[in-house]
Amino acid sequence: MNKNEFLYLQQEDVIKAGALDMPFVLEEAELTLKRWAQGIVKNPTKVSMRLPDNDHEQSFFVAMPAYIGNEQDSSTHLYGAAGMKWAAESISNVSSRLPRGIDMLLVSDPNTCLPVAFMEASLITAMRTAASAALGAKYLSRKDSKTACIVGAGIVGRLLISAVTCAMPALEQIYVYDLNYETAKSVVAEKEYPGVKVEAVPSLPEATGKADVVITATSARKPFLEYGWLQKNATVVQMGPTDIKDEVLLNANKVVVDNWYQVSGFYLSPVHKLYEAGFIKQEETPELRFIVDGQVPGRESEDDFVAYCSLGLASMDIAIGYKIYENALTKGIGVTLPVWDAPKWL
Repeated sequence: MNKNEFLYLQQEDVIKAGALDMPFVLEEAELTLKRWAQGIVKNPTKVSMRLPDNDHEQSFFVAMPAYIGNEQDSSTHLYGAAGMKWAAESISNVSSRLPRGIDMLLVSDPNTCLPVAFMEASLITAMRTAASAALGAKYLSRKDSKTACIVGAGIVGRLLISAVTCAMPALEQIYVYDLNYETAKSVVAEKEYPGVKVEAVPSLPEATGKADVVITATSARKPFLEYGWLQKNATVVQMGPTDIKDEVLLNANKVVVDNWYQVSGFYLSPVHKLYEAGFIKQEETPELRFIVDGQVPGRESEDDFVAYCSLGLASMDIAIGYKIYENALTKGIGVTLPVWDAPKWL
């Protein structure tokens, strides 16, 4: 492409370029965490706007910038991609037969700042959310973990089955729970998962009580997951911001987050409330990236109860989006559009 052109990828193009390839997404997500721990990825805290306000939310918009470098990066040579995901959700979309989440992703050249790609990103969001949860489970669960429970059978819950089985091949049983039992059953029936039994369950306390790993991915407005339902050496992965009750974190031997400033600063997060009250301290709450990179320990005992809280990382979105852009170029996918015929001012 010419320097004044960028590649536009609609959702169907993004799929053709690999967005639904879970092993690919997991690999990029894990590599992003390692590079971020090594200082060659920038992941600022996201900025959100909720309408009409926080207490009467009908829709929200989130700006998520990041920079992706690699081992060749240095202070004098920018390498890779800068970008931003514009993530949005509308409650009213559900009744009007539109996706609740409407996400777009921009990838820019970090040297010239020119755009190189613009793409539909709701599938990237869902895939990397599932991948992030699976990586948390992989690095924080007991070595003998055989059973997982996925709470929430929406889009992310559906993808979590593939993500967890891919990241933790030793799993033998996965329970799937949803407030709508029929939805859980339909998700389980969608495909086969060789080597693991996947079962829809009607009772959440019963399923979580059997699970070595519990992953929540719901749109709940109030905390619901109780500590008393869980095994005393389980791993809990919280993806829905209000899914778990404070007691889950208060009883954890270790709390891990994806981005401390993001999670501790978000008003709906239980980490935020407990940090403000002095029950959780930053120096005692590692970020997953440093555990993945081997710089700090994760689970330190098979008897520990561990919790991982995630709000999503722009760096994963941009890294995956950049690779999708490269795949699309190789495959000749997408539409090339101009930024200008000639810049008006230089």
